[in-house]
Amino acid sequence: MSLNRLVFIFSLIAAVVLLQGLGGALAEPNPAEGVTLSPVQWTAVQDRFENDIATLIIWLEKYQSRKKALAADIADLQKKTTQLRDETRGESNVFKEIRLKELLNDLKDKLQENSTADHEADARQKDFEQKCLSLIDLYNGRIEYELEAGEVNAAPAQLDSKVNQLSDLAKKRNRVQQILKQYRKKEDHEKLAEVDSVSSLKTNDRETLQLTVDLFKDRQKSLQDQVEKWSLELDGLRNELKLQGEMKDFLKDIQNMNADANFPQGNLKQEDLDFLSGDSQKKKLISRLNEVQQKILLGQKLLAQINQLLTKAQGRLDSLGGSKKP
Repeated sequence: MSLNRLVFIFSLIAAVVLLQGLGGALAEPNPAEGVTLSPVQWTAVQDRFENDIATLIIWLEKYQSRKKALAADIADLQKKTTQLRDETRGESNVFKEIRLKELLNDLKDKLQENSTADHEADARQKDFEQKCLSLIDLYNGRIEYELEAGEVNAAPAQLDSKVNQLSDLAKKRNRVQQILKQYRKKEDHEKLAEVDSVSSLKTNDRETLQLTVDLFKDRQKSLQDQVEKWSLELDGLRNELKLQGEMKDFLKDIQNMNADANFPQGNLKQEDLDFLSGDSQKKKLISRLNEVQQKILLGQKLLAQINQLLTKAQGRLDSLGGSKKP
């Protein structure tokens, strides 16, 4: 996320918190944003972005209509002024000259209005894009939070509720992504399509369920890859510790031989043994090994949750029939 969007989101969140107060429902963390929001506050921020985006789309549609009208007026005035210039070029006609001056003033005003509208449209477009990207970031953060907040072996009713919630978030995020993509590709002669109210989207249609299934599959693949990486690192740490243990035993044997009166004396002291056998490094390896083990356990827990959610969402999708995505 860019710094500007992050600052923008924080500013809006601060405004919502000030308006609603901090004594409401229990706050829940959003790991992706590093922000603590209660459900009511998060909904308020989401609604604010959605309403602002819808308002900006309405303005941009009106701007396109006004732009066409201005272009027509400017073209008409340019045609009339050119015609009057040609008529007064070879003769002196006070009335035509006065009329020409009026048309030129009108043309100047229209050009100025057109320029002002373009500048305002540029600012509105930037605002539109920033709000879309910020809302997508908020959806991503909320989805990440909800995916990590579940329980293994949750009751069917809890799974249904979680799938509904994530389906709704996935559908809304996809809608905003489509709006943003459409806006960036829009040509001058094209009109922005009407945007359905995101608050009225259903969570049981095939498109939404497919988005949800894809979301869970992506998360499943990401967790599987991460757990595999951690497992490989864990194996490496165990091998390293094993090698260090063997090295320490070897050096201990040398120390014992040095202590034997019949063996040539050396200068291998206890601190030398500790240094060569890497006792300090061993402590670091053990600490990292424990850390990786905890990460693997957490990853496996999250993977089990995702598998349950995926099974539930896939079952709903299969029950609708029709063509299936490979």
